[in-house]
Parts: sequence; C-alpha cells; structure tokens
Amino acid sequence: MSAVKQKPEVNVVQISNEVLDLAFEKALETLKMARAWMCRRRSPYPYFAPLVSLLRFVKVIGCDTVAVDKWARIYFNPFFVLSFHPKFPKKIDENSLRQFLTAYDVSDYPINVLVEILRHEVEHLFRQHFKRADLLGLQSNDELEKWNIAGDLEINQHIHCPQLEPLIFVPKKLGLPDGLSAEEYYQKIPDQLLQSLKQASGGTVIQVSGHNYPTLPQRLDEGGSGAGVPKDYELDPNDAQCKGASEAQINSRMEETARQIREHAKNRGTIPADLVEIAEKILNPKLNWRQILAHLIRKARTNAARGKEDYTFLQPNRRDEAYRPFIIPAMVQYESDAIATILDTSGSMSMTEIERAIAEILGIARQGNIKVDVYMCDAAVHKIVRDVKTFSQIKEVVGRGGTDMVEGINRALQERRRRRYHAIVVLTDGYSPFPQDPTPIPLIICLVGKNHESKDKMPKWAKVVEVED
Repeated sequence: MSAVKQKPEVNVVQISNEVLDLAFEKALETLKMARAWMCRRRSPYPYFAPLVSLLRFVKVIGCDTVAVDKWARIYFNPFFVLSFHPKFPKKIDENSLRQFLTAYDVSDYPINVLVEILRHEVEHLFRQHFKRADLLGLQSNDELEKWNIAGDLEINQHIHCPQLEPLIFVPKKLGLPDGLSAEEYYQKIPDQLLQSLKQASGGTVIQVSGHNYPTLPQRLDEGGSGAGVPKDYELDPNDAQCKGASEAQINSRMEETARQIREHAKNRGTIPADLVEIAEKILNPKLNWRQILAHLIRKARTNAARGKEDYTFLQPNRRDEAYRPFIIPAMVQYESDAIATILDTSGSMSMTEIERAIAEILGIARQGNIKVDVYMCDAAVHKIVRDVKTFSQIKEVVGRGGTDMVEGINRALQERRRRRYHAIVVLTDGYSPFPQDPTPIPLIICLVGKNHESKDKMPKWAKVVEVED
C-alpha cells in the first residue's frame, strides 16, 4: 500500500457530556447483549463462551474503536459501537445524536457485527498474542503496531462479515496468502503500510471535553495489551472501577475454551484448523522434558537423603540401653549417590534412538556428578557398565533381541543395596512389559523416538518423560 501524501479532511462535531453519557449507556447495553448472545448454545461460536463470559466492559476516554487488555477487559468507543445501527444519523450533530439515542432500540441492532468484533478481541486472548509479542522482544511503537496488524491478519482471515470488511485487514488486501501465523505475517507486512496508516485519519470526529472520537475510523482494531499493544487508557489490573480477571481465571477459561473447541471440531468440523491446533497445544503443552527429567532425579535424590536405609552393627543404636542385654543394630544412611539406567537395546529400538538414549545417559551423569550404572537389556540383561562418564564406555551396544524391561529393572533392584541406587531410569521406546506393582525406589521411564508407545500405556505409578528431538 502506498503512503498517503495528504491527510483527508476531518469534520469535527462537538457534543455535550450528557450525550456522551447516554451514548455509553446504549453502547454498553448493546455490548452486554452481544456477550450474552455469544454464550448461547446456538451461537455461531459457542466454544468461545468460557472466555466471552469473562469479558468486562470499561468506559474510558481515549479508545478509538474497541480493544482488549491482558485481563479480559474490553475498552470501547461508544459512537463506534453504535455506528453500525441502521438508524445511526448520517449527518452527525448534537441534536441528531440526542434524538437517535433517546429513541434507540437495541433489537434493531445487527448483533452479528458486534459478535464478530467481540470474537476478534477474544481471539487475541486465546491466541496469546501478548505473550507471543514478548517472545519476539517487540518494544518500539512501530514494531508493536506492525505486530498488531499481523495478529489481525491471523484472526481476520477467518472472519466473513460484509459490514466489517472495509474496516479490517485481511491477507488478500495486502497481497499475502491465507493460512500463515502472526509471526509469518509480521515478516511479510510492507514497511510503507505503517506510514500510510499514520497519515490517513479522515472522516467525522465527535469531540467531547477535548477528546476526539472517530465514528468510522479506517481500521477496526487498535490492539490493547491483550493483542500485545498496551494503551495509555488501560486500567490497572486491580482498579476499583473494573477489576481485571486474574491469570489463573484466564488460564482456566482458556483450557475450557480449548476443550470445547476440540469437541466442537469433532462434532461439526467448522472450526479453523489453526484454532484447533492452538487448542491442542493448550490442552497438551510441550514442556521442557530435560527440565522435567532433571527435576525427577533431584527429587529422588532428595527423598533418598531424608531417611536412613540400612542396618549396621558397627555403631551402637541410640536406644541400646533400653534393649540390653540384646544388641540392636543402628540405622545408617549411605552418602553414595547413584542412579541405575536401563538402556533398551532390543530390535525395536533403532540405532539412532539408542544413540539418543546414550546421550541422555551421559547427560544424567553430568548432573551433580551422579554415579550412573548402565544395564544394557533387551529380553535379558547382557551387560552392566559401572560409573559411566564417557561415550567410549558404552559405545559397544549388546542385545538387539526381544524386549522385556522388567528383567533390567529387577536386576537393578537386586543390586540396589550394594550400589545404593535411589532411582531407576529406563530409556526405551515403550514397547515392553513393565512391573505391575510400584518399585521400592522411583521408576522414571523416558520414552525415546518419534514412534514410541503411548504415554497412557505406561504404569500409572511411574514417572514418564517423553524425550523430544
């Protein structure tokens, strides 16, 4: 889009605070009706009901159109909201606005338009555009404005509303393809577009107490912190006028919305594919498996250090006098720190997967100088390597037959006292039997490979980590 050389003419109309208050009242009534309509089961977007019901509407001076913040609050220009009413005056002045607002009938309002606007704002929250902006490290006003347009493109490619089409950015208007993410659109938006937007500000402007309200601006969405573009008029999260939703509340509603999107997609299949993908990511977040594994090992070591685990006659029992003439052994806690790792060397594990498992074993050995013993096992234990520190110690893999990790686990448990293990880590593709009953020390199963067995089929009492590429 080429830059506009001359600003369009602006028509300024002054009105009283009384008319402004009446406009806020009617716009708020309409917004609440749209919110209720979106929460109905027969709404076109019933899956957004959990998030929509959390929305709160805020009367502020400064919002040009409609915006959402990170705490699910909607800021709005009342004249913009009302301008879609079929009886909104074509010639705007104090008297025409007063007459329109006095006779205002909300039942005549094309509620589908406001539903699409609210859907747009809710999608900013659901798509977590504010968090994604932080990940990109965007800070300058131009960067944030460009990100807001990119977020709009990601959302608006799925919106079909004739009344809004002149006011929204869609990919085809900018010569861009559908189906891209906001991050991809951000890289493709032409730089001259921002300059064009800065210079284009024509139309009718309603002025109240020194503030200008554009009734029909060139663009619908002006962002808000919920879209990654914080605005000066946004309230504090705990403001008494309208307290925002907490992060826990929003996360809870996000999960419920994601569940409803998943179910709706199964039953009707009318949901955009990228929304379904986002829902799956919310319901099944990809956690950092290395951090999880490290945490589980640290926890096992901590628990092992809490109590004494063996008997000895080399030192007296502290209650020795109470049991005389009998000699009672004392309980001791050994200082040794060791992990037993069971390496699946069966035929179902490819050499790439075995090499990946070996890399993780060496990673475990580097965590706080833990002593690591490796049990190479398919349907039987073929080799045990003690105190593994380097790749050369375990590069020669033996096995490659059937699979039974129970053999390796039982062998490690037999040597638990002598080697003083405080956890057993099994690195496998999961296609193996496992013990039916919980082991006396923690069992951590690391599922290796893209085609590993389902996590759901592992023992419920074991800790399971999916090792990703």
